[in-house]
Amino acid sequence: MKSGKTIISVVGLGRMGLATACLFLDVGASVVGVDSNRRVVETVGSGQVSFADEGVERILRKAISENRFKATDRLSDAVPEAAVIIVVVPTGLDSRSRPDYSAVEEVCKQIGKVLREGSLLILESTVGVGVTEDLVLRTLESASGFQAGRDFALVYSPIRASEGSALKDLLNYPRILAASESRSLEVVSGLFHFLGSKEVIHASSFRAAEGEKLFENAYRDVSLALTNELALFCENAGIDYDEIVRMCNSQPYSHLLLPGAWVGGGCIPVNPYFLVEAGEYSNSKLRMVRLARKLNDQLLSHTIRLVVISLRDCGKSVRRAKVAVLGASYKANVKNVEYSPVHLLVDRLSRKGADVIVYDPFFSSEELVSAGLPAARGLKGALEGADALLITVGHDEFKSLSLRVVSQLVRRPAVIVDCGHVLDPRRVEEENLIYRRVGRGIH
Repeated sequence: MKSGKTIISVVGLGRMGLATACLFLDVGASVVGVDSNRRVVETVGSGQVSFADEGVERILRKAISENRFKATDRLSDAVPEAAVIIVVVPTGLDSRSRPDYSAVEEVCKQIGKVLREGSLLILESTVGVGVTEDLVLRTLESASGFQAGRDFALVYSPIRASEGSALKDLLNYPRILAASESRSLEVVSGLFHFLGSKEVIHASSFRAAEGEKLFENAYRDVSLALTNELALFCENAGIDYDEIVRMCNSQPYSHLLLPGAWVGGGCIPVNPYFLVEAGEYSNSKLRMVRLARKLNDQLLSHTIRLVVISLRDCGKSVRRAKVAVLGASYKANVKNVEYSPVHLLVDRLSRKGADVIVYDPFFSSEELVSAGLPAARGLKGALEGADALLITVGHDEFKSLSLRVVSQLVRRPAVIVDCGHVLDPRRVEEENLIYRRVGRGIH
């Protein structure tokens, strides 16, 4: 692999797929990346990365200069020559919030048609319990005519990484591996250790490994639901959730989180539904998982209600009020509007008659407009004449906002709704601005 003679094929060149490719490129391997989106192929193939993840662009460009990376939209150009095939295509939900594995199934059909004997295939896409065995394995065997474990190896290893730190996470978090036979586990364990993984954990079955990833995200979702419930209680009780959390988390058995404007992303709002569907097949109701999703889906409505009430406290109506939304990404310090509820937020505020403008330091105004959002030309353009500032995520840039400048640009009386927890309430109020956030009760 260090000599570049062993070909690795990575199918799916999204954020996690590209980070996975870079793990192999960084040790000297040759990689062929595959994506059905021709624009992605052209962009990545020229060494450009549309998102910020430490090390990815540097590794990619170095590999391209050494002719060790190429991108294509044709599986038939990549799979036959590859010794290792890694599938990192997206999985999501349909219009009824049911799991959609169509991309995984189609890719497996196409791979099976050109799969060579002796290949190793690693599935890293997040799937429901039973999907690797019941859908992926059977599709590959049917399309190829081969038998898994005899003619080719199939391993499941769910992605465990966060956007913005994917390369670091992929190396530092323990790797979960599952296969139908022990030799494949041994081979892939050695492979990931070679890449730099610090720890590898062997799951007893595909189903156990699938469950691990789903349990991780269900735990996070339930924790956020408890956070949001307690925060809403604090608003009604006239106390400050943030203050209480600091006290609670001063001992090692409390790990309460902070509430935000929404629960976004491609995993936490999605993967619990994979678990719910699997529960239906095993007669498990998973009531807490369902309830957490319901509660967290309601958070955006509460954020909008908080803006409306806060404007009313200023003696203003939301109708014809200028609302500056600071933050389009689904979480802090990443450039990703794809999994963000910001479009829904803008639409709902606009339907109430607000004049909504969006600013995010990670996007140019042209990029925001292309994403279908009403964009401000810079931070000053967003703040000028604003009646309300809604900080949706805690980007680092927002922590250094000059409150004096804000006070001079907005149309006072004005309110700051700080869902990113980036500003000091006392300093905001010293500038004669009203401060609100989810979980902060008003005495």
